[in-house]
Amino acid sequence: YVATVTAPTCLNAGYTTHTCSRCNDSYTDTEVTALGHDFGDWTQTLAPTADDPGEEIRTCSRCGATETQQIAALGHNYVAVVTEPTCEERGYTTYTCADPGCDSTYVANYVAALGHDFGGWTVTTAPTCTEAGEETRYCSRCDANETRPVAKTAHSWNGGEVTAEPTCTAKGEKTFTCAVCEGTKTETIAALGHVWGEWTVTTPATTKTKGVESRVCGRCGETQTRETGYAVEIIITRNVQFVNIGKMCYVLKGEDGDDYTLYNTATVEWSSGQPMTFEVHPYSNFAYDDYIVYINGKEARENEDGTYTIPNGTEDAIVTVVGAVKDDSSPNGRISFWELLIRFFRRIIAVFSGKKD
Repeated sequence: YVATVTAPTCLNAGYTTHTCSRCNDSYTDTEVTALGHDFGDWTQTLAPTADDPGEEIRTCSRCGATETQQIAALGHNYVAVVTEPTCEERGYTTYTCADPGCDSTYVANYVAALGHDFGGWTVTTAPTCTEAGEETRYCSRCDANETRPVAKTAHSWNGGEVTAEPTCTAKGEKTFTCAVCEGTKTETIAALGHVWGEWTVTTPATTKTKGVESRVCGRCGETQTRETGYAVEIIITRNVQFVNIGKMCYVLKGEDGDDYTLYNTATVEWSSGQPMTFEVHPYSNFAYDDYIVYINGKEARENEDGTYTIPNGTEDAIVTVVGAVKDDSSPNGRISFWELLIRFFRRIIAVFSGKKD
């Protein structure tokens, strides 16, 4: 056997190999532990910064193997600068790194803005009756200010002068002048309204046509007219105590020359302090009820007992019975046989048709 020694290295163990010179048979023994690296000192290859780590390296003196490791980041050397809050801007703290070549910075610790510290209002432009004024207030911490308008002052109006006289139907106008600015304003004067005189008959009524009466305004002379009733009237005044007109007819003379007959019986009674009541009946016992009763120009309402009432307190009551028929054959109230017969049949028809007597 021939011995061959293999020296140990940094990473591998050493040993001795024994080989037969005749058959090449071999075996190993005498193992020697690996030497391990023999590193030198660390050498910085990348300098660390405030934010990034650095790097360093060392080399084995036997095999040249190298080993690297990280160098921790240095971190910032922050210096705080405080910015105080103002009226409109919030305050804060600025942190800046003091290391040369480092521009790292950040802001924190915010403080709310203070708001303005305004003093009292001072009038800077006085108001007038035509222009609004202005007043201002200032902040005690900064040069900020606020303004607001001041309302106009009231006009100093004089007593006014009538510039358009009112009439009965048209409004007038009154003008007022301000003693300060000489401005003007107007007010409306209500129309005066008519001053009517008494009604005067201008067209007398007839039995066929209504009358007309008029009145005149004493201020402007305007005339107003109205119609009156027909001339068929029975005049009853309050001093009537008892009037009984029996079974007869009234023959009224019309302005047109014709005679108009009212077939009725009128009874009017008056008691002191009581309403005046009267009745209107058809002539004789036959049906003739084609008439309307008016009291003072208004259609009267018939009472349940068939009477009509003049209200208490009426000084002069005008009772008008409309329904006269022209009767040329009987001006004295007498009825001919044929007229009596005709009215008899009218009466029969009225009874069977349900008409009132």
